[in-house]
Amino acid sequence: MNDGPAAVIVDVTGTHIAAVLPSTTAAVATDKPLVVALHPTSPVTVTSLPLPTGAATAALQTQPGVDIGDVTINNAGQQTMAASVPVVLASDQPPITVTFTPAGSRDGVSAGKIVLGGATTGTLNVMRSTAYNEPAAAAQRSISSASAADTAAGTGAHTVEITYYDGTGAGPFTETVTLNGTTFVATVATDIRFIEKMEVKTAGSGGVNAGVITLFVNNTGGGGTVGTIGVGNVVTSVGDNRTLWAHHYVATGQTAHFSVLVAGVISGGSATNGQLFLRKRSPLVANSAEVILGDIVLAIGAFTREFTFNPAVEGFAQIIAYGIPGTNNATLTASFDWSEVDT
Repeated sequence: MNDGPAAVIVDVTGTHIAAVLPSTTAAVATDKPLVVALHPTSPVTVTSLPLPTGAATAALQTQPGVDIGDVTINNAGQQTMAASVPVVLASDQPPITVTFTPAGSRDGVSAGKIVLGGATTGTLNVMRSTAYNEPAAAAQRSISSASAADTAAGTGAHTVEITYYDGTGAGPFTETVTLNGTTFVATVATDIRFIEKMEVKTAGSGGVNAGVITLFVNNTGGGGTVGTIGVGNVVTSVGDNRTLWAHHYVATGQTAHFSVLVAGVISGGSATNGQLFLRKRSPLVANSAEVILGDIVLAIGAFTREFTFNPAVEGFAQIIAYGIPGTNNATLTASFDWSEVDT
Protein backbone atom coordinates (compact mmCIF):
# COMPACT_ATOMS: atom_id res chain seq x y z
CA MET A 1 0.00 0.00 0.00
CA ASN A 2 1.27 3.46 -0.94
CA ASP A 3 0.41 6.99 0.02
CA GLY A 4 -2.58 8.29 -1.89
CA PRO A 5 -5.19 11.01 -1.98
CA ALA A 6 -7.41 11.94 0.92
CA ALA A 7 -10.24 9.75 -0.40
CA VAL A 8 -9.92 5.97 -0.71
CA ILE A 9 -9.81 4.94 -4.38
CA VAL A 10 -10.69 1.35 -5.24
CA ASP A 11 -9.69 -0.06 -8.63
CA VAL A 12 -11.49 -3.24 -9.66
CA THR A 13 -10.10 -5.37 -12.49
CA GLY A 14 -11.57 -8.78 -13.07
CA THR A 15 -11.86 -10.28 -9.58
CA HIS A 16 -9.10 -8.23 -7.97
CA ILE A 17 -9.39 -5.13 -5.82
CA ALA A 18 -6.72 -2.62 -4.83
CA ALA A 19 -7.17 0.07 -2.18
CA VAL A 20 -5.06 3.23 -1.98
CA LEU A 21 -5.09 4.50 1.62
CA PRO A 22 -4.88 8.19 2.66
CA SER A 23 -1.44 9.65 3.16
CA THR A 24 -2.13 9.86 6.91
CA THR A 25 -2.41 6.08 7.20
CA ALA A 26 0.48 4.74 9.29
CA ALA A 27 2.69 1.73 8.73
CA VAL A 28 0.99 -1.63 9.06
CA ALA A 29 1.98 -4.63 11.16
CA THR A 30 0.57 -8.15 10.93
CA ASP A 31 -1.86 -9.24 13.59
CA LYS A 32 -5.31 -7.73 12.87
CA PRO A 33 -7.61 -7.52 9.85
CA LEU A 34 -7.95 -4.22 8.00
CA VAL A 35 -11.28 -2.83 6.83
CA VAL A 36 -11.19 -0.04 4.25
CA ALA A 37 -14.25 2.21 3.94
CA LEU A 38 -15.30 3.72 0.61
CA HIS A 39 -16.56 7.22 1.38
CA PRO A 40 -19.64 8.82 -0.23
CA THR A 41 -17.93 10.64 -3.09
CA SER A 42 -15.20 8.08 -3.81
CA PRO A 43 -15.28 6.73 -7.38
CA VAL A 44 -15.03 3.02 -8.13
CA THR A 45 -13.36 2.46 -11.52
CA VAL A 46 -13.99 -0.72 -13.49
CA THR A 47 -11.59 -1.83 -16.21
CA SER A 48 -12.77 -4.23 -18.95
CA LEU A 49 -15.74 -5.49 -16.97
CA PRO A 50 -17.60 -8.00 -19.23
CA LEU A 51 -21.39 -7.93 -19.29
CA PRO A 52 -23.32 -11.13 -18.69
CA THR A 53 -24.70 -12.78 -21.81
CA GLY A 54 -27.76 -10.93 -23.07
CA ALA A 55 -27.30 -7.91 -20.75
CA ALA A 56 -28.09 -4.45 -22.11
CA THR A 57 -25.26 -2.00 -22.49
CA ALA A 58 -26.74 0.37 -19.92
CA ALA A 59 -27.55 -2.32 -17.40
CA LEU A 60 -26.30 -1.97 -13.85
CA GLN A 61 -23.84 -4.69 -12.87
CA THR A 62 -22.17 -5.86 -9.68
CA GLN A 63 -18.58 -7.01 -9.82
CA PRO A 64 -18.50 -10.81 -9.48
CA GLY A 65 -16.16 -12.47 -7.01
CA VAL A 66 -15.36 -9.29 -5.03
CA ASP A 67 -17.01 -8.72 -1.66
CA ILE A 68 -17.52 -4.96 -1.53
CA GLY A 69 -20.96 -4.95 0.01
CA ASP A 70 -23.91 -3.58 -1.91
CA VAL A 71 -22.00 -1.28 -4.26
CA THR A 72 -23.63 -1.20 -7.71
CA ILE A 73 -21.22 -0.46 -10.55
CA ASN A 74 -22.41 1.12 -13.78
CA ASN A 75 -20.99 -0.20 -17.02
CA ALA A 76 -20.03 3.38 -17.83
CA GLY A 77 -17.13 2.94 -15.45
CA GLN A 78 -17.88 4.42 -12.04
CA GLN A 79 -20.50 4.73 -9.34
CA THR A 80 -20.89 7.31 -6.59
CA MET A 81 -21.87 5.64 -3.31
CA ALA A 82 -24.68 6.98 -1.18
CA ALA A 83 -22.97 5.83 2.01
CA SER A 84 -19.65 4.47 3.27
CA VAL A 85 -19.24 0.83 2.27
CA PRO A 86 -16.62 -1.44 3.85
CA VAL A 87 -14.19 -3.32 1.66
CA VAL A 88 -13.36 -6.63 3.35
CA LEU A 89 -10.11 -8.36 2.51
CA ALA A 90 -10.31 -11.91 1.18
CA SER A 91 -10.50 -14.75 3.67
CA ASP A 92 -7.04 -15.97 2.69
CA GLN A 93 -5.47 -12.56 3.30
CA PRO A 94 -2.92 -12.67 6.18
CA PRO A 95 -4.08 -10.50 9.10
CA ILE A 96 -2.48 -7.05 9.32
CA THR A 97 -2.50 -4.25 11.87
CA VAL A 98 -2.59 -0.50 11.31
CA THR A 99 -0.55 1.18 14.03
CA PHE A 100 -0.28 4.91 14.71
CA THR A 101 0.75 7.49 17.27
CA PRO A 102 -2.00 9.95 18.21
CA ALA A 103 -1.23 13.51 17.21
CA GLY A 104 0.29 15.59 19.97
CA SER A 105 0.95 12.68 22.33
CA ARG A 106 3.36 13.30 25.21
CA ASP A 107 4.18 11.50 28.43
CA GLY A 108 6.38 11.87 31.47
CA VAL A 109 6.87 11.40 35.21
CA SER A 110 6.68 14.09 37.88
CA ALA A 111 8.45 13.40 41.17
CA GLY A 112 9.00 15.17 44.47
CA LYS A 113 10.50 14.61 47.91
CA ILE A 114 10.24 16.46 51.21
CA VAL A 115 12.08 16.05 54.50
CA LEU A 116 10.05 17.26 57.46
CA GLY A 117 11.02 18.06 61.02
CA GLY A 118 9.19 18.09 64.34
CA ALA A 119 5.63 19.29 64.88
CA THR A 120 4.66 18.24 61.36
CA THR A 121 2.34 15.31 62.12
CA GLY A 122 -0.93 15.75 60.26
CA THR A 123 0.20 18.78 58.25
CA LEU A 124 -0.58 19.19 54.55
CA ASN A 125 2.55 19.45 52.42
CA VAL A 126 2.98 19.96 48.70
CA MET A 127 5.45 17.41 47.34
CA ARG A 128 8.23 19.74 46.18
CA SER A 129 11.81 19.63 47.38
CA THR A 130 12.22 23.37 46.77
CA ALA A 131 9.75 26.22 46.73
CA TYR A 132 7.79 27.16 43.62
CA ASN A 133 5.94 30.47 43.42
CA GLU A 134 3.60 30.50 40.44
CA PRO A 135 3.85 33.89 38.69
CA ALA A 136 0.70 35.96 38.29
CA ALA A 137 1.55 36.90 34.69
CA ALA A 138 3.85 35.96 31.83
CA ALA A 139 7.13 37.86 31.55
CA GLN A 140 10.81 37.71 30.74
CA ARG A 141 12.77 36.04 33.56
CA SER A 142 16.41 35.67 34.63
CA ILE A 143 18.48 32.93 36.20
CA SER A 144 21.69 32.62 38.21
CA SER A 145 23.50 30.31 40.62
CA ALA A 146 24.77 30.68 44.14
CA SER A 147 28.11 29.23 42.95
CA ALA A 148 30.65 30.69 40.56
CA ALA A 149 31.35 27.11 39.39
CA ASP A 150 28.01 27.02 37.59
CA THR A 151 29.15 28.70 34.40
CA ALA A 152 29.99 27.74 30.81
CA ALA A 153 33.64 27.00 31.66
CA GLY A 154 33.11 25.83 35.25
CA THR A 155 33.03 22.45 36.96
CA GLY A 156 29.34 22.76 37.82
CA ALA A 157 26.23 23.26 35.70
CA HIS A 158 26.75 24.85 32.30
CA THR A 159 23.24 25.10 30.86
CA VAL A 160 19.73 24.85 32.27
CA GLU A 161 16.58 24.06 30.30
CA ILE A 162 13.37 25.74 31.44
CA THR A 163 10.09 24.04 30.45
CA TYR A 164 7.16 26.42 30.72
CA TYR A 165 3.68 27.49 29.55
CA ASP A 166 2.63 31.00 28.64
CA GLY A 167 -0.15 33.10 30.14
CA THR A 168 -2.84 31.39 28.04
CA GLY A 169 -1.81 27.87 29.00
CA ALA A 170 -0.21 27.19 25.62
CA GLY A 171 2.91 25.03 25.56
CA PRO A 172 4.99 23.43 26.70
CA PHE A 173 7.84 25.59 25.48
CA THR A 174 11.51 25.28 26.39
CA GLU A 175 14.45 27.63 26.60
CA THR A 176 18.02 26.63 27.37
CA VAL A 177 20.07 29.24 29.23
CA THR A 178 23.86 29.26 29.58
CA LEU A 179 24.74 30.11 33.17
CA ASN A 180 27.19 32.81 34.20
CA GLY A 181 27.89 31.84 37.79
CA THR A 182 26.43 34.26 40.31
CA THR A 183 25.69 36.84 37.59
CA PHE A 184 22.13 36.71 36.33
CA VAL A 185 21.34 35.83 32.72
CA ALA A 186 18.06 37.05 31.21
CA THR A 187 15.90 34.67 29.22
CA VAL A 188 15.20 35.35 25.57
CA ALA A 189 11.53 34.41 25.97
CA THR A 190 9.25 37.09 27.34
CA ASP A 191 6.15 34.91 27.80
CA ILE A 192 7.24 32.65 30.68
CA ARG A 193 4.61 32.06 33.33
CA PHE A 194 3.83 28.51 34.48
CA ILE A 195 6.98 26.45 35.13
CA GLU A 196 6.76 22.71 34.56
CA LYS A 197 10.38 22.01 35.50
CA MET A 198 14.00 23.12 35.22
CA GLU A 199 16.83 20.71 34.40
CA VAL A 200 20.60 20.95 34.13
CA LYS A 201 21.33 19.87 30.55
CA THR A 202 25.13 20.14 30.46
CA ALA A 203 27.73 20.29 33.24
CA GLY A 204 31.46 20.35 33.86
CA SER A 205 33.61 17.75 35.59
CA GLY A 206 31.45 17.86 38.72
CA GLY A 207 28.48 16.56 36.76
CA VAL A 208 25.93 18.50 38.83
CA ASN A 209 25.01 22.03 39.80
CA ALA A 210 27.48 23.29 42.41
CA GLY A 211 25.09 25.82 43.92
CA VAL A 212 21.39 26.47 44.18
CA ILE A 213 20.14 27.75 40.81
CA THR A 214 17.39 30.35 41.00
CA LEU A 215 14.85 31.51 38.43
CA PHE A 216 13.88 35.08 39.24
CA VAL A 217 10.61 36.93 38.72
CA ASN A 218 12.11 39.73 36.64
CA ASN A 219 14.85 39.85 33.99
CA THR A 220 17.48 41.51 36.19
CA GLY A 221 17.99 38.91 38.90
CA GLY A 222 15.33 40.24 41.26
CA GLY A 223 11.65 40.68 41.98
CA GLY A 224 11.47 37.48 44.01
CA THR A 225 12.02 33.81 43.31
CA VAL A 226 9.92 31.70 40.94
CA GLY A 227 11.70 28.43 41.75
CA THR A 228 15.04 26.75 42.32
CA ILE A 229 17.11 23.69 41.48
CA GLY A 230 18.39 22.63 44.88
CA VAL A 231 21.43 20.97 46.40
CA GLY A 232 21.32 17.96 48.72
CA ASN A 233 17.70 16.92 48.35
CA VAL A 234 18.64 13.51 46.92
CA VAL A 235 22.20 13.06 48.18
CA THR A 236 23.68 15.27 50.89
CA SER A 237 25.68 18.19 49.45
CA VAL A 238 25.19 16.98 45.87
CA GLY A 239 23.33 19.12 43.33
CA ASP A 240 19.87 17.86 42.39
CA ASN A 241 20.32 18.72 38.66
CA ARG A 242 16.57 19.33 38.34
CA THR A 243 13.57 20.67 40.17
CA LEU A 244 11.99 17.91 42.23
CA TRP A 245 8.43 19.11 41.91
CA ALA A 246 5.63 16.53 41.89
CA HIS A 247 3.36 18.67 39.75
CA HIS A 248 2.34 18.77 36.12
CA TYR A 249 0.60 21.31 33.91
CA VAL A 250 -1.82 20.02 31.27
CA ALA A 251 -1.63 22.28 28.22
CA THR A 252 -4.61 24.02 26.70
CA GLY A 253 -6.11 21.71 24.06
CA GLN A 254 -4.70 18.56 25.70
CA THR A 255 -6.25 15.82 27.82
CA ALA A 256 -4.00 14.04 30.32
CA HIS A 257 -4.46 10.57 31.79
CA PHE A 258 -2.88 9.36 35.02
CA SER A 259 -2.19 5.71 35.76
CA VAL A 260 0.23 5.22 38.67
CA LEU A 261 0.99 7.06 41.93
CA VAL A 262 4.12 5.87 43.74
CA ALA A 263 4.35 6.96 47.37
CA GLY A 264 6.88 6.42 50.16
CA VAL A 265 7.15 7.32 53.85
CA ILE A 266 10.09 6.85 56.19
CA SER A 267 10.93 8.26 59.62
CA GLY A 268 13.10 7.63 62.62
CA GLY A 269 10.12 7.01 64.88
CA SER A 270 7.51 4.30 65.27
CA ALA A 271 4.19 3.94 63.44
CA THR A 272 5.63 5.35 60.21
CA ASN A 273 2.80 6.19 57.83
CA GLY A 274 1.44 8.94 55.66
CA GLN A 275 -1.38 9.91 53.33
CA LEU A 276 -0.56 10.88 49.77
CA PHE A 277 -2.83 12.00 46.94
CA LEU A 278 -3.16 14.13 43.83
CA ARG A 279 -5.21 17.30 43.49
CA LYS A 280 -6.17 19.23 40.37
CA ARG A 281 -6.86 22.91 39.77
CA SER A 282 -7.52 25.32 36.91
CA PRO A 283 -4.91 28.12 37.20
CA LEU A 284 -6.61 30.33 34.60
CA VAL A 285 -9.96 30.23 36.42
CA ALA A 286 -10.27 32.81 39.18
CA ASN A 287 -10.51 31.31 42.67
CA SER A 288 -10.24 27.77 41.29
CA ALA A 289 -10.40 25.23 44.11
CA GLU A 290 -8.11 22.22 44.30
CA VAL A 291 -9.99 18.92 44.16
CA ILE A 292 -8.65 15.45 44.92
CA LEU A 293 -7.95 13.44 41.78
CA GLY A 294 -8.37 9.69 42.20
CA ASP A 295 -8.19 8.59 45.82
CA ILE A 296 -6.12 8.92 49.01
CA VAL A 297 -3.26 6.46 49.52
CA LEU A 298 -2.39 5.47 53.07
CA ALA A 299 1.25 4.44 52.81
CA ILE A 300 3.30 2.52 55.38
CA GLY A 301 6.74 2.48 53.84
CA ALA A 302 6.50 2.33 50.05
CA PHE A 303 3.26 1.91 48.13
CA THR A 304 2.24 1.88 44.47
CA ARG A 305 -1.31 2.81 43.48
CA GLU A 306 -2.31 1.74 39.99
CA PHE A 307 -5.55 3.34 38.81
CA THR A 308 -7.90 0.80 37.24
CA PHE A 309 -9.79 3.63 35.55
CA ASN A 310 -7.25 6.27 34.60
CA PRO A 311 -8.36 9.73 35.76
CA ALA A 312 -8.50 12.19 32.84
CA VAL A 313 -8.00 15.96 33.06
CA GLU A 314 -8.48 18.49 30.26
CA GLY A 315 -6.17 21.49 30.06
CA PHE A 316 -5.45 24.06 31.04
CA ALA A 317 -4.95 22.50 34.47
CA GLN A 318 -2.36 21.71 37.10
CA ILE A 319 -1.95 18.41 38.96
CA ILE A 320 -0.12 18.52 42.31
CA ALA A 321 0.91 15.73 44.71
CA TYR A 322 0.40 16.25 48.44
CA GLY A 323 1.52 14.36 51.52
CA ILE A 324 0.32 14.27 55.14
CA PRO A 325 2.79 12.56 57.51
CA GLY A 326 1.49 10.40 60.36
CA THR A 327 4.59 11.09 62.46
CA ASN A 328 7.10 13.86 63.05
CA ASN A 329 10.47 13.93 61.26
CA ALA A 330 9.17 12.03 58.27
CA THR A 331 10.51 11.92 54.74
CA LEU A 332 7.84 11.66 52.05
CA THR A 333 8.28 10.83 48.38
CA ALA A 334 5.70 10.88 45.62
CA SER A 335 5.74 10.50 41.87
CA PHE A 336 3.08 10.04 39.22
CA ASP A 337 3.15 9.34 35.53
CA TRP A 338 1.02 11.00 32.89
CA SER A 339 0.33 10.85 29.19
CA GLU A 340 -1.65 13.31 27.12
CA VAL A 341 -3.04 13.76 23.64
CA ASP A 342 -4.89 16.45 21.73
CA THR A 343 -8.41 16.93 23.09
